[in-house]
Amino acid sequence: MKTKSIFILSFIVMVAFTTETSAQGWLNKALKKVEDVTKIVDGAVNSLDGSPAEETEKQTATSNNIGATIKCSNKNLNIQFESCIRDGKLTVLSYYVTNNGNDLKLNYIGRTNVVSGQTATSFYDNEGKQYKWTDITFGEERYNGTEWLAPVVLPQGVKIKCTVVLANVSKTAKQLNRATVTGWDFVLQFNNVPIYTVDQTLAKDNVILKKENPVGGLAEKAHKETYTIESVTITENNTQIRVLVQAPQINNIQITPGYNPDIELKADGKSYALLNAFGVSKHWLYTQYYTLEAGQSGYIDLVFEKIPETTQTISIQSEDLLWKSVWLVDPPKPGA
Repeated sequence: MKTKSIFILSFIVMVAFTTETSAQGWLNKALKKVEDVTKIVDGAVNSLDGSPAEETEKQTATSNNIGATIKCSNKNLNIQFESCIRDGKLTVLSYYVTNNGNDLKLNYIGRTNVVSGQTATSFYDNEGKQYKWTDITFGEERYNGTEWLAPVVLPQGVKIKCTVVLANVSKTAKQLNRATVTGWDFVLQFNNVPIYTVDQTLAKDNVILKKENPVGGLAEKAHKETYTIESVTITENNTQIRVLVQAPQINNIQITPGYNPDIELKADGKSYALLNAFGVSKHWLYTQYYTLEAGQSGYIDLVFEKIPETTQTISIQSEDLLWKSVWLVDPPKPGA
């Protein structure tokens, strides 16, 4: 009987050990799977062109010293992070690429449909949510949601600006933990990219002069929507003009006219270029993201080259919008 009890006890221990070993084996396999996936992603970035990836020095995103780190599979490409800005329902990641090698052709930028073992273009925020791009620019080339993109040629020594547009990024997301842009023969990866609002972005420049509600700042369009210059701010780096747009009571409007590369700002007879614009669509395909319902109002922020701090009046013209004489000082009284 004693021998039988020992046999049963030994059997129970053996079964328990086997079960534990089996569970441990399953766990090891699962961990190995995760490790393999991680290696695929990092391997694509680190050795796609047969050489270690170049990781740029951490780029300062704003004055609070939070930065994004960058990896690129092609050691001849220098990548400079500029910003990641939430503009209404759209979030725009901007960066610069300089080709330090021979002229280079990049194919199928933005690929998401890739074969096993390759890294797809993808974007993840700090909340674990994933997004697909809706618009990519690479220099003068612009792509809108198509997988099979025309090749882009990067001349040697030329610096070009690139952007990626994401729609409906979570309003509570603070950063993109990982943003990967893939081509046929290269992988570009941004880590820990901070997301900032338009107001946060504009506020980083030191203000030299600000004129609120300037005289001459009202303009009206054909459909009775009004555009009122609420403020003109001269900073150490640029000129910021905030425009309040009021939709008419009877119909919706799409506030696209505010963004036009040919928009003209003049001060003291000299023209100043438009550098950026927020609150307006930069491409016709995304006008639905900048629609004002009847009776609603919203802001357009236009950023121009810096005008002289002594400027007294400015004029702005874009398509059928015209501010002929906007005063940055108190205008002279009639008859004076």
